Amino acid sequence: MKLCGDGCAAVCDFCEHYRDNGLGSGKGFAGYGICALHGHETGAADMCEDFECFQIKVREGALSTNEAYRYISELKAEIERLHKLYERERQIAEQAEGYARKLEKEKEMSSYRHAEYAGELREQISALKRNADEANELAQHYYARWKAVQDREKLVEALLWYASEENYDGSEFRLSEIEKDSGQRARDILREIGVMVE
Repeated sequence: MKLCGDGCAAVCDFCEHYRDNGLGSGKGFAGYGICALHGHETGAADMCEDFECFQIKVREGALSTNEAYRYISELKAEIERLHKLYERERQIAEQAEGYARKLEKEKEMSSYRHAEYAGELREQISALKRNADEANELAQHYYARWKAVQDREKLVEALLWYASEENYDGSEFRLSEIEKDSGQRARDILREIGVMVE
């Protein structure tokens, strides 16, 4: 079992080997998929001794550019789907609440039927709000994963620029790109990923 050290849960959803059936299909997060290591079906909440947190490879730079872009694309699509689901569930809940208030104002309904309808509607409202909250939590979860991969790409881009010998090529009459930059590129990237720089 390999953990990233940030308190990650050792479940398949966070494992490098887990491939959710929903990702890449346009249907969103399915909650079950395939373990690429063992070759069998598994649930996102299942656990295994061979767990390996996906963050480890991101930090070690083992993801190729294509893999990183694939992660970003899939995570962005999932975030968008969950935000739309959250908005839809919220609108339905608001409509149900409005209908419940309308029923309460209708004097012609008997008190018994009134209470029965109001109770059913409140149950539906509670269920819709729970679904909306779950969708919002999933959106935040996938946004955090997408942000981690995106920040890594920014850091790699900056390091490659500083590592290029061409940027150190200067002369007595012309400053090199590194001398012109004076670390500004690094400071800009650090600010973009949330690191305070004086």
